[in-house]
Amino acid sequence: MSPETEPSSLITRRNIMPNTSQIQNPQGFAQDFLNHYLASGFGGMQKRDLDTLVFGLLLKYGAFGGSANAPDATEISFQLGISPARVRNLLRDAQLRYLQYDEHEAKVRLVKLFETSRFERKDSHITFSVSDPLLQQYFVHWVSRVRGFHDTTFNPNLIKVSYEVFADVLLSFADKRALAVFLDKVDKRPENDNYKPLVIEVIKDVAVGTITVAIQSLLGF
Repeated sequence: MSPETEPSSLITRRNIMPNTSQIQNPQGFAQDFLNHYLASGFGGMQKRDLDTLVFGLLLKYGAFGGSANAPDATEISFQLGISPARVRNLLRDAQLRYLQYDEHEAKVRLVKLFETSRFERKDSHITFSVSDPLLQQYFVHWVSRVRGFHDTTFNPNLIKVSYEVFADVLLSFADKRALAVFLDKVDKRPENDNYKPLVIEVIKDVAVGTITVAIQSLLGF
């Protein structure tokens, strides 16, 4: 069939498919797929689980382009021809089953988020985007751990949290050494050993685009 007579539906489908030529290490992709697929016996994997596996491997091996550590649900939805909501569900399930990472890695990704994400500040709150479902889950857990509150009702990718709660989260990771490094970076001293006002100042600076290493020091980097 010539390009002039090819149905538009085929052209559309071809345009939205992920670029499989971008897959890094195809042999590793195939090996991972077979290991997981055959683990429960040939044909034993349900369609939902198979979709999750293939999605996770496409992400892991770079078929969607960009970084696997910072997936763009909207861009991936265009490539797969599905809704961003379904992409987020697939991403969440794939991370929980095949692409898990520990709390240390979550803190690393939070630092990268400070360097790349857009922040909006309004009154006593800061709003920022987290497209990584597992990182969002970690952050929500950290907020709960300091008995704080967050808001994701407007958009599941957007987290709104008060400066005070965010400061509590960062301080919950800081030991004495980290606090000493933090004070050295900001070149200030707390009043009555109250570090929270200084941390809030740093968060506000990040919210207007100032990249600082002070937050890294609180997280132990």
